[in-house]
Amino acid sequence: MDMKHLHHHSARNEAGNVIVLILIAVALFGALTFTLSRSMQGGNSDELNAAQLQQYTSEILTYAAVAENVVNQMAFDGTAIDEIDPILPSDGAFNTAPNIKKLFHVSGGGLNYKPAKEPPFALVSPAPTTQSAWVVSNVTNVEWTPSTANDIILTAFGIEEGICAEINKKLTGSTVIPTLNSPGLENDVFAENAGGSDLTTVACAGCEGYSSICVSRVDPINRWFFYSIIAAN
Repeated sequence: MDMKHLHHHSARNEAGNVIVLILIAVALFGALTFTLSRSMQGGNSDELNAAQLQQYTSEILTYAAVAENVVNQMAFDGTAIDEIDPILPSDGAFNTAPNIKKLFHVSGGGLNYKPAKEPPFALVSPAPTTQSAWVVSNVTNVEWTPSTANDIILTAFGIEEGICAEINKKLTGSTVIPTLNSPGLENDVFAENAGGSDLTTVACAGCEGYSSICVSRVDPINRWFFYSIIAAN
């Protein structure tokens, strides 16, 4: 074979090899795209949900910790626990002096009030009898706090069940959610204008000993609540 034909044959082989490599690259790219697409639709979305679950759980626990620190600072500055006023910014008398003992007032504790948002709150329409909101009660005694005086309890009313379970996993090591033993008890124990029923082992056996935990009620509608004793008397 002369040099001309040899050169032509070699060039044609090289061109063929390039085409094969291009086809292989296209095939690999297609396979990678398919795999990423399946990952985005399946496993990756699960990871994002898990990340969001951690985020909302952290938000709730952090807010409770901040509220407890604010109450401790107020007590350090001379405001007795039973003098702390949990009046909300939405109340008409919120700016009526004196304000120094008001938990959420800038002249008092200065705790930033966080309105409910979905998630972590499970907002529904029309609203059920129990609201979805952050509320503070100061008319309830918790059986396992030092005295029979009323404690201050911060509660996230109406949060999502999955977030409730994740909170308990962090606090207790288990996703089990204790249940209040009677309908409407959450309003008597935790609500802003609570009826003053005490939080006892009879009211919630699974709550005993916990300063913070997520609980549920099942009648007449499933609802989940995270409470935190931010000042124990």
